[in-house]
Amino acid sequence: MLTDQQKYDHWKAIAFYQVICNKIKCFIAGGAARNLLKGEAPKDYDFWIADDLQVKHILDAVQDTYKDLGGQFTVVVPEVYGEEYPGAGGQLCERKDIEFVVKVQVDDVDLDLIKMKRPEGESMQATEILDTFDFPFNKFILLPDSQIVGTGHMGSTQHAMRSLSEGRLAALQSRFPDHEFIDLN
Repeated sequence: MLTDQQKYDHWKAIAFYQVICNKIKCFIAGGAARNLLKGEAPKDYDFWIADDLQVKHILDAVQDTYKDLGGQFTVVVPEVYGEEYPGAGGQLCERKDIEFVVKVQVDDVDLDLIKMKRPEGESMQATEILDTFDFPFNKFILLPDSQIVGTGHMGSTQHAMRSLSEGRLAALQSRFPDHEFIDLN
């Protein structure tokens, strides 16, 4: 069961999501969508950018969203990262398929706006975003109409969907000790 603070933090993230979706096409996907489906508090929220946009456009959308929400939250100045970026809990994430990550903090809620590498001018569909996740238990997505859909499952044995770095595997084993992670690559 979520605490009142977790509910409030979730409300802030979803309010931000609902407003920014009017400016850029994006989806909350991965661990946050999975945790919401399970009734658990997400550690952070990953907003996967579907349109082919540049960093400036994302930063403008963040600023406009803050204004549209009436400045009722404190928004920390966004930081921009490339293929390596700090993830939940401060661990370093490294993904060669990431073009950039814009990290935003709304009060104490961490939001990552993530753009995958793709041919110029091409957008990504929700199913393509789901296909980028390394394990089935992250293949969930929250659509702008608040539906959670996915192709994943939350079973105890997890088979890697792509090659993993030692750091990624160690971080997963630490966060989810009841799962067995198998790198098939």
